[in-house]
Amino acid sequence: MPSTDGARLLACIDGGNAAIADTPAFAASVNRPYCSAFRGRDIRQSPVPPVQFLSLARRTSGRFGFDIYPYGDGSGPLPDVRTLDGAGEAANGGANGWGRLLSLARAMGEWVMAGEAARRLERGDCIIMDGSLAVREEYRGPVA
Repeated sequence: MPSTDGARLLACIDGGNAAIADTPAFAASVNRPYCSAFRGRDIRQSPVPPVQFLSLARRTSGRFGFDIYPYGDGSGPLPDVRTLDGAGEAANGGANGWGRLLSLARAMGEWVMAGEAARRLERGDCIIMDGSLAVREEYRGPVA
C-alpha cells in the first residue's frame, strides 16, 4: 500500500436486524446496516447515509422470495431483492424454516453499503466489514 499523508478514513460496516414475525408461510425483519467512520481516534461523518428497511421473506410452493420496504428518509442504499430471491434454499433452518434467512437481507444490505462506501472513499482509505477481523477456526492453531 502506498504511503499517505496523515491519517486515512476508516469506514466500518456492520448492522443489526430484529425479527418481528416468524410464521410457517412468511417472516418479517427490521434491518439496519450502518457505516461508522473514523480518522485516527476521531469519529467522522459516515460516507454513506444510514438506511433502515423492513424485509419480508415468504415461502411459496417451496421457494423463498423477498420484498424490501425502506422506511425513514429512504436515502441509503438498499439490497436488490433479485439477489435474495431463491437464496433461502441454502440458508433456511430454525423452527419455521427461517433461521439465518432472516438476517440474509441485513447481510446483503451491509455489502451494498460497503460498495457505496468504496465509491465514495479516497485512495488509501479502508473498509472493515463486520466479521472480517474474526479468527476462523481453521486458522487458530498455534496463534490462539
